[in-house]
Amino acid sequence: VGSEMCIRDRKNLYVRIKPSRLTASKASGMDLRGTMGLIVLAASAKGTSIIDNPGYALRGYPNLIRNLNNLGIKVSASKQGEEIKGLPGIK
Repeated sequence: VGSEMCIRDRKNLYVRIKPSRLTASKASGMDLRGTMGLIVLAASAKGTSIIDNPGYALRGYPNLIRNLNNLGIKVSASKQGEEIKGLPGIK
């Protein structure tokens, strides 16, 4: 997706975030919150992203695709996953 983050254990708490422009990518959902995070990143990125295993988010958030479409985020189902095009106005 184009961002960089480093988080270490609680004893040596260290967080480093490198700001960058987000670009489209392919990712795979592993749980509910993680998959929603991927969807938010994909919607913020330039281009079209593919989210494999979107079922976690689709089960956890009723009418997710319709709600995202209502917000102006183009989402369509495909055999490869959920295709999420960026937010309007992001270049």
